[in-house]
Amino acid sequence: MLDDLFLHLETENVHMHIGAVALFGGPAPSLEEVADEMAHRLDRIPRFRQKLAAVPFGLGRPVWVDDPNFEIERHLRHAALPPPGDRRRLNRFVARTISEPLDLTGPPWELHLVEGLAGGCFALISKTHHCLVDGAAGVDAMMAFLDDLSAPARGPRIHWKPSPAPTFDELVADAVREQLTRARALAGELHSLSVAPHETADRTAAAIRRVGDFVASSFAAPSTTLNRTVGPQRSFETVPASFHDLRTVKNRFETTLNDVVLAVVAGGLRALLTEKGDELQELRALVPVSLRTSEDSAFGNRISSVWAPLPVDEPDPGKR
Repeated sequence: MLDDLFLHLETENVHMHIGAVALFGGPAPSLEEVADEMAHRLDRIPRFRQKLAAVPFGLGRPVWVDDPNFEIERHLRHAALPPPGDRRRLNRFVARTISEPLDLTGPPWELHLVEGLAGGCFALISKTHHCLVDGAAGVDAMMAFLDDLSAPARGPRIHWKPSPAPTFDELVADAVREQLTRARALAGELHSLSVAPHETADRTAAAIRRVGDFVASSFAAPSTTLNRTVGPQRSFETVPASFHDLRTVKNRFETTLNDVVLAVVAGGLRALLTEKGDELQELRALVPVSLRTSEDSAFGNRISSVWAPLPVDEPDPGKR
């Protein structure tokens, strides 16, 4: 359900892909070497060879099918930064890269190899649509490509043969079965209502009140200079942080790393809004929460979210 939602949220101004930047020391491999290394690992994440197929007549959500025209080279890009190749220049390149939408007619992902970084380093920039992975699954997918890089060279690529695409009749039949499953679930809910109508009505009323409170408190965004119409262009900036320092703060205040990070974000927003002359007031952040278990696959979305208060108006870092 969430996978389908993230697909339909895609607009010309809101690109629903997840991005990541990984920095590496040493000389960069060639694009051909990256392609070979990834090709030997794609069996671990077969979804990266699949594309979305629409169900006839809109009877159901799009389904994943093997892309018969898949070529890994079509998903790889190469760029070389001009001198000095510093972090600022890399961040500007990342901003331009993530501002471009993905091609949703094939497997919705890209990987950019960037050379010319200061200190003889290189970077890999990944873009993966949110309908394919959530944040945790994206990390798992990247790790599937990055481990064992010092292993001996392997032989030639194994020829991959895509599975046949489902037929028109199969797509329709699967969609009808899904609709019937939903109908049976709805029938079960209606049966519960008939057995205990007063109890069900009380639960429904309580749920409606909770939703009302949530909407009233969560979507009344305060007026700040950050509230603007969203366009297709994105900015990207990085701030170095010491994990040792974050962990020290966590232990000192007997809290979690997530709390420390949110407090740091609140402090950064406080400085930004102060510089812009905004009124300082509590803001809220929509924070994703992973619902994955060890049995979940590495694909799709297994997430929920919480609205976390950001005490931007609190001047004391410890209290934040």
